[in-house]
Amino acid sequence: SLDPVGYNGGYTTALSLQCGVPVVSRPGRCFAWRMSAGLLLRAGLSDCVVDTPAEYLAQVVRIAEDPHYALALRNKLMPRELGRALGTRRYVAALERAFLQIAEQGRQGKSPSDIVVEE
Repeated sequence: SLDPVGYNGGYTTALSLQCGVPVVSRPGRCFAWRMSAGLLLRAGLSDCVVDTPAEYLAQVVRIAEDPHYALALRNKLMPRELGRALGTRRYVAALERAFLQIAEQGRQGKSPSDIVVEE
C-alpha cells in the first residue's frame, strides 16, 4: 500500500497493517505527516519508512517485483504478532491511567502538569 505524501494515511495505514499489507511511507515535518511512519516503525517495518522520493519509488518497486521480500514483510504482520508489536492494549491501559491522573489532579485542585504515558 502507498502512504500519500503530504498528509498520510494514519488510520488507513493501521488497517492495512492489520490486514497484513505493508505500507511505504515518506514522513514529513509535522505530526499528520508522520503517523504512518510511527506505526510502521513500531511494527518492525523500518525498511518501509523512506526519506526521499527516489527511496519511496525504489521500495515500492522492490515490494512489487520481489515476491520473497514482499512475503517477508507480510510475515512480520501476522495478526497475533502485530497486536504485540503495536502494543495497543498496553498503550490504551497506560493512556487510561494517565487520564485518571489528570482527573485526580483536577479533583484535588492542583495545577495541570505533564503526565507521562508509559507502556
